[in-house]
Amino acid sequence: MKGINFVTNAKGEKVGLMIDLKNHDKVINEYLEDLFDLIDINSRKDEETLSWDEVKKGLQEDGIID
Repeated sequence: MKGINFVTNAKGEKVGLMIDLKNHDKVINEYLEDLFDLIDINSRKDEETLSWDEVKKGLQEDGIID
C-alpha cells in the first residue's frame, strides 16, 4: 500500500509501521479516535452502571431536567 511501510528487526520480523500522514491523515485520525474510545471503554468496564431511570431521577432531583 502506498505510503505505508513496515519496520523489521534483524530477523525480518515486523516490529513497527511507518505511515505517510500526507496520504493517510484522515484514516489514521479516525483510527486513533476509535482506539482511544476503546481504551476509555475498557478502563470503565468495572465501574458501576446505572439504569436510565436512575440517571433521569438524579437529574430531576438536581433540577437539571423536568
